[in-house]
Amino acid sequence: MEKAVEKANANANGSKRIAIRIVLTIVFGWSLINSVIMLARTGSTDLLMLKAVGLDWLFWIIVPSLIVLQDAAIFYIWRPFTIGYRAAQGAVLLGLVETVGVAIIGFEKPAILKQAFITSRTERGLPVRQEVLDMMDNPAAQFLPVILTTILACIWLFLLAKLKPANAIE
Repeated sequence: MEKAVEKANANANGSKRIAIRIVLTIVFGWSLINSVIMLARTGSTDLLMLKAVGLDWLFWIIVPSLIVLQDAAIFYIWRPFTIGYRAAQGAVLLGLVETVGVAIIGFEKPAILKQAFITSRTERGLPVRQEVLDMMDNPAAQFLPVILTTILACIWLFLLAKLKPANAIE
């Protein structure tokens, strides 16, 4: 009877781990695609903001690093390598640092944020709505993406921790 219970628990844990792997594969895959698109576009909001404050070189370090880490994260999710687990953590944390860094520039220099937003939208042929521009003057509206990104990063790190096996291959 005890062996049947252990087997049922193992099956339930295995199903949960597969579900977590699928969710994280989607998350890191979407992030990877977004990073590649951001790298390919010369008018991404992040690049334009960093360029406006003389830190565009940082964009060319962070985004390619994110791509490598996100790719490694997708690989790790299905294999128990400690280095992959660390790469996945690094991808989450570097993405968070990039988001917070660009947000700080937006807090300090809202005119740069607005101009980067307008340029980015116009370059892609998308409309620029005045109510969105007006919202950029509201510190609470500017802080919301930072809060959401931080919450999501915590969720992804929690899920990654659930996957890390005690016997991970070094």
